[in-house]
Amino acid sequence: MATFNLRPTPRLRLPVKPSLEHLRKQAKRLAKSAAVTLSAAQRRLAGDYGFRNWPELVAAVDVMNRTAEVLVDVPKQPSALAAAARARDLERVRAILVSEQFTQHDLNLALAHAACYGGEAPEVLAVRKAIFDLLLAHGADPDGQYGSAYGPIVFGTGECLSPAGLQWLLDAGADVQFAPVETKYGVQCALGSWLSTYARGENDKKHRGIELLLQAGAKVPAGVTPEMLAIHRGDRAGLEALVAREPGMVQRHYADMPYGNLSLKGGTLLHCAVEFGEWACAELLLARGAAVDGTTAAGNTALFHVCRSECPDGERLVMVERLLAAGANPRRQCAEKATPLHAAAARGPLALVELLLRHDAKEWMTDEQGRKPLAWARAGNAAEKEAIAEVLDRPVIRDAGFKRAVQLLHAGDAAGLREHLREQPQLMAQRAMEPACYPVTYFSNPKLMWFIANNPKLIETMQPNVVALAEVLLEAGPAAEDVAYAIELVMTSASAKAAGQQVALIRLLMGHGGRITNSSVLTTLAYQDTALIRTLIEGGMLAANHLTMAALGDAAVLARLVPTLGPADLHAAFSVAVINRQAGTAEVCLKAGVGVNGPLAVHGHSCPLHQAALNDDVAMVALLCAFGGDLGRRDTMWGGRPVDWARHGGAGAARAYLEAKGG
Repeated sequence: MATFNLRPTPRLRLPVKPSLEHLRKQAKRLAKSAAVTLSAAQRRLAGDYGFRNWPELVAAVDVMNRTAEVLVDVPKQPSALAAAARARDLERVRAILVSEQFTQHDLNLALAHAACYGGEAPEVLAVRKAIFDLLLAHGADPDGQYGSAYGPIVFGTGECLSPAGLQWLLDAGADVQFAPVETKYGVQCALGSWLSTYARGENDKKHRGIELLLQAGAKVPAGVTPEMLAIHRGDRAGLEALVAREPGMVQRHYADMPYGNLSLKGGTLLHCAVEFGEWACAELLLARGAAVDGTTAAGNTALFHVCRSECPDGERLVMVERLLAAGANPRRQCAEKATPLHAAAARGPLALVELLLRHDAKEWMTDEQGRKPLAWARAGNAAEKEAIAEVLDRPVIRDAGFKRAVQLLHAGDAAGLREHLREQPQLMAQRAMEPACYPVTYFSNPKLMWFIANNPKLIETMQPNVVALAEVLLEAGPAAEDVAYAIELVMTSASAKAAGQQVALIRLLMGHGGRITNSSVLTTLAYQDTALIRTLIEGGMLAANHLTMAALGDAAVLARLVPTLGPADLHAAFSVAVINRQAGTAEVCLKAGVGVNGPLAVHGHSCPLHQAALNDDVAMVALLCAFGGDLGRRDTMWGGRPVDWARHGGAGAARAYLEAKGG
């Protein structure tokens, strides 16, 4: 039977980041005070630290400091003993101990691996505990350092959420009441290592570890208030009692709220609860009036935190539904102007992306680097990465024949497109049916004819032969309503305008039975393209009507026409008058009784004052205010007041006017 040379626990302990220079000075002082040679002092000092000789101590200091400056992706170079402990290879651990080919630091690091890694299945715990006890018997120090400037072994139990390992260390006499120490990750203490864990979805383990430490007298880190600690403990009842005593805390922003995989500084208790997956506490805070769209100092909402979280997908979905039901804005731009949809696209799952889209998250919104959620999805690590990217890559075209037709059209290949449509003539009647998670927009479930306008912009510049391509599509026999709608898309196409092809395309489409509808005129004027409207009128392609009169400022003629207009037409005329800065025709409509505060006939998420403020049109703003315009009215997409629109658009004059009016 093998025998073991058991060692006592060291009398001295190396600090988080040991200094060889400091140890050399210690040895010199010892040599002088004990009147021994320097080599004898070095040997004695090494023994006090648990090492057999001075070179072994020097080598251990080098190992401990080797990656002390590396904060992420720290190279793992464990000793043979530590590697065997982590692999739960009890026989290998025994063999190394018999050989005595290890240092005190190897013992301590192996003890850390036994205490921290492997999980809590009963059979695993049994092996971990056997290795832990064996290492302890050979002099491993429960208060030893992990190395790499990480800090004491006990910190590892918090990072890895190992309440069993923590209990073993406590039973072995580990000190958890020590004052915070400086590590490469900042100042840390025993309880702080559990509160700051990056692990998510194992809150039962976290709660057990926190309770063990509190019972053992561990210090509560500075900055962790009783209400924060209640959240970390999952103590809904305790949190509820604290909120009852001080209801205002649910609205408070905590300048130095610690921890979080995403920084919580400046955040609220709701941020803390959702960041750590303490859903019951989050529900309580919402019920007590927490600001659902409050932000951290970095600009992140609770919804963004959940979408970016490493908590289990099912739990995140439930919490996102609850936040959305409470009024969370999925379009709110957070840190670096990213939205919750950006975060969900990178992290997944697909169901979360679809949930946000059903609540009108916008797949076209960009972060400060100009990246859409699609780019985040492609760069992310979601398990359903390809499916998420497909849903976000609009328009979503799943029919291979339809997709090929669009590719030929975008490539400007008229001959190839003609041949393809001869082989598959049914494509002209088909729609590219998109996922049901998308709300209906102007390009939902598109027809092939619609793609001629490049609106929305799917290719950078319009094809030079776009008229010839349109002729190919027209030859294939599109429905009349598709030709009419293609005209509307061309009339509002920025790329067709830039290419100088709008009028030629409209004339061609009209020559094949298409007509310019009032909807087309309304939409064109919504984007202030009065120049195109004048050109179409002058070219005999469009007759002047109430919309064109309102947008072009023909107040006298519009006034004579007003008695013949129904409420919807009058409202539409008023809308384009406001958008196109025509105070005279807007006043005609207001005097005729049109409502001043209702949503516009276009850009319907806003009211007239929003558009006038964005236009920096002080005359229009003054007119609307004179007729009772509501300065506090918020738009339904961004939640902004007219003065907020002025600020966002840099409309200085309108902003000053509205602020002076108390807006």
